[in-house]
Amino acid sequence: MIAAIARRIGTTAITAPAGWVEIEQKAAVNDSFRMAIFYKYAGASEGSSYDFTVSADNVQGSGCIATFRGVNQSNPLDVTYVRANHLNEYSTDTTPAFPTITTNTNNAWVLALMISYHTTNLNYTANSGYTEAIQTNQFDNSYWRGAIISYKDVATAGLEDPGDIGSTVTGATSTGAFTLALNPTVASPSTLTSGTVTESSDGPTEVDLSVSTDGNDGTLYYYFSSNSTEDAGTVKSSATGSQAVTVTGTQTITGAIGWPPGSAHYCHFVHEDADLDLSNVLSVSATTTAYTASATYSGGVIPTDSLLMLYGGTVDDDHDGPDNN
Repeated sequence: MIAAIARRIGTTAITAPAGWVEIEQKAAVNDSFRMAIFYKYAGASEGSSYDFTVSADNVQGSGCIATFRGVNQSNPLDVTYVRANHLNEYSTDTTPAFPTITTNTNNAWVLALMISYHTTNLNYTANSGYTEAIQTNQFDNSYWRGAIISYKDVATAGLEDPGDIGSTVTGATSTGAFTLALNPTVASPSTLTSGTVTESSDGPTEVDLSVSTDGNDGTLYYYFSSNSTEDAGTVKSSATGSQAVTVTGTQTITGAIGWPPGSAHYCHFVHEDADLDLSNVLSVSATTTAYTASATYSGGVIPTDSLLMLYGGTVDDDHDGPDNN
């Protein structure tokens, strides 16, 4: 969670609730108001509101909180915040520009935060190419204090220029334009365990399969072969079949067709998640029942307008006529 706070009287420090970490806090131009940015990891249970306090009485303020999922908890900022590099301050500029930032990680979120003190109630517009997460404005003592948090997923790491705020800021007496970058969590590929191959009741070429995955999305592929090992790419490209994965745990496939009967073969499983990452290959060996067939047809009458089909046996002509064998 990212909090952007504006408070009247720039000399009075803002104190965040427990669990919040300060990124920046400073008096704005001419001490007209105070700007602060904090972050916090959301736990399993969070309150509906948070109290950011100041020591002085009757000091009104305004603030907003935006939540971003998938942020690296051990290293939340993709770029270390440095005031000189990541904050532009203005006194009366109507179109504040945000500092550029060079991200280190693909798909980092670049945040454009503006905190402002002005005489007009504004409806801010996000920077071009950015999406507004939240904004707020609060009136007190003839002035408005407001903030907007906008974001952009920067697919390829490198220089990012947020440009100007998307709307004209009229009546401003002091504005802070901040640029931050959040470091995304790089998800590990899923892991497959506990695979089984069981002959189906419908015959030795059909098998029932099961395998356990710790992922909950994407596709499970399975490939029948005589090789004891296969690489993940081959399992996917040459798959005997596949099934969508929607929950973690045991995945069951009933009646998979194409198992070679009568000799040891292998079922190779691989799970591709929604990010197209492939899991380990889990290989399971099994042998199903070989085909056996025998039949005897002696002295009976085979109608001349019928066809007798016999698999795995022979028909012996006993020379008693065209209908007897």
